[in-house]
Amino acid sequence: MIKNIEDTTHIELCDKDITGEYVKILAQQLKGRKITTLNVSFNPIGDIGAKHLCEILRDTQITSLKLADIDIGSEGAKFIAEHLNGSQVNDLSLAGNFIGDKGARYLAEIVKDTQITSLNLSENEIHDEGAKSIAQHLKDSRVTNLNFSRNNIGYNGVKYLAEILKDTQITSLEVSRIRIEGAEFLIRHLKDSRVNYLDLSYNNIGNNSIRYLAEILKDTQITSLKLSGNKIGNEGAKSLSQHLSNSRVTDVNLSYNLISDVGAKYVAEILKDTRITSIDLTNNNIGIDGAQYLDLAQGNTKNLSLLLDVCCCTEKFDFIRIISSYDSEMHHIPNVTLNGNGIGTNGANYLNQRFKDIPIVKLTLNYDILDATESHYLAQAFNNIEIMKLNVYLNHITQGNSIQYLVHIFRGSRIVKLNLHKRNLVYSDAKYLVSLLKEINIIELDMSENHIVDQGVKYLVSGLKNNTIKKLILSSNDIRNNGAKYLAEILKDTQITNLDLSNNRIGSNGVKYLADGLKQSQVTHLNLYRNEINTKGLQYLFDAIEATNLCWVDLEHEVIETGLGKENYNIVKNTFKRLVSLNSLTTEFEFIVPRTDTSDVNNYIFLIKSLCDNPNVKTHIFDMIYHNDYHGYDFNIMRKINKPSLSKIS
Repeated sequence: MIKNIEDTTHIELCDKDITGEYVKILAQQLKGRKITTLNVSFNPIGDIGAKHLCEILRDTQITSLKLADIDIGSEGAKFIAEHLNGSQVNDLSLAGNFIGDKGARYLAEIVKDTQITSLNLSENEIHDEGAKSIAQHLKDSRVTNLNFSRNNIGYNGVKYLAEILKDTQITSLEVSRIRIEGAEFLIRHLKDSRVNYLDLSYNNIGNNSIRYLAEILKDTQITSLKLSGNKIGNEGAKSLSQHLSNSRVTDVNLSYNLISDVGAKYVAEILKDTRITSIDLTNNNIGIDGAQYLDLAQGNTKNLSLLLDVCCCTEKFDFIRIISSYDSEMHHIPNVTLNGNGIGTNGANYLNQRFKDIPIVKLTLNYDILDATESHYLAQAFNNIEIMKLNVYLNHITQGNSIQYLVHIFRGSRIVKLNLHKRNLVYSDAKYLVSLLKEINIIELDMSENHIVDQGVKYLVSGLKNNTIKKLILSSNDIRNNGAKYLAEILKDTQITNLDLSNNRIGSNGVKYLADGLKQSQVTHLNLYRNEINTKGLQYLFDAIEATNLCWVDLEHEVIETGLGKENYNIVKNTFKRLVSLNSLTTEFEFIVPRTDTSDVNNYIFLIKSLCDNPNVKTHIFDMIYHNDYHGYDFNIMRKINKPSLSKIS
């Protein structure tokens, strides 16, 4: 069931449709093993499955047990409680179940006799009595992290918890959705506690309560403060800002509140005088002015991570959304979404200046239809701007002059990836796209999961010739032999190195066309997974492969095994697909094999040889199996390869 379980320390079986009977079998394999982390969350194992797992806990080395959303009630909690004492579990998550007050009581009664330091009971239909039970036993426990969020705990339940905080070891407390009265009472008891991480999200505490919280911050240990969804407006932002400089807070989350430009200015003015290294202001009402205040403050603040979206509003529409962040080394990683209405001169100027020296990671155009006026402003906004990924959502891409407008907008831009995945495109749309491809520079084009069929490919190829596109994704487009023929005929005139034609209906004749076209192409990665290729088609490919630049061919592995066998080193099973990616900027493959993944090692060796022996491909291989585990490959495997060029591996 589980390969190499003797050396495995972590098992992740999250969301695998596992039932209680499966868990019974799994549990027997865990006894006496080195497993320290077990996650079976989001599986319907129920109380019975929990019982099977817990019965063997004392015979394992498990320290982290994740049982979130597994359909257990109070009986399941009882089984777990009965077996925690004597186990090594210190991290227990039961989030998203329905253990209720009764289940909470079972756990409370044994928590002091366990090793548990982290306890997650969020979303468990726990009321005041359950909260009281847990609170009464925390004092003598090892618990430092407690998550009580999204239950039905009222004022009395929070009161029990708040009053004992000072006598516990709790440093991390998550109590979102306990309502305003409970939140206010809890705030008053923070001063004497050890809490340094506090999540009070979605309690509607508003400006008045945030004022009191701000005033007592200096007397607390809090370094991380999460206040999302609390109806905090500009006055609340002002109160918080006035007291942050005297606090220990380094990380504050104010997303999903009511802060506008005025509140953003309050925050911006004090950032340089605080210890804050991370602040989240997304999903407020901050516009261009507020963004500029924060941009200026960010420039004067070292090591600040800022999350911000900018809302430029007309009377009815919120049409610019910019999600921007800075990592600890000040690398700017913004996403921009434009929705519908006109951005105008101010919006265009702001966007162009904001991203003049910083690439946009993802730009999304969400329009029903473009017009001349809007395209004029958008062209100003994105002139000479680098865009890593462009998502285009046009409900009528062929209506009016939409394509011509897109050409006008992005002719002066530098685009790495154009994403047209799943846009309901048909063959006639491909005809219109040709003019776009001829006019703008793109490295990667994704048109997967549309319906362009062979006729669409026939239109599209004229836009691919003499283009900058290096990666072309046409999977799931009902492409057949003729479509493969149209592509094969122009491959020699393209820069394509990665071609994805998976999940189409290409047969053996289509592969024959491709095999001929590949000989004069730069293609090194070909994906034909889930087509209608038989043994004859495979033979066409194998016969041509030595005359091509191919180092990776992805096919349905069942066909390979029943056809020509796994010994052909140019074919690697689909299990390695997740390990290789094409770097669109350098056009080099990036390939890593995890230290613990020794499956299909035969095919792995053959892949290494084909990559190293191909003079036309520059490849960096980070071989964790070779360097960390074996310091050399298994001798029996090596015998299968004729003089492999392992010295070339970096």
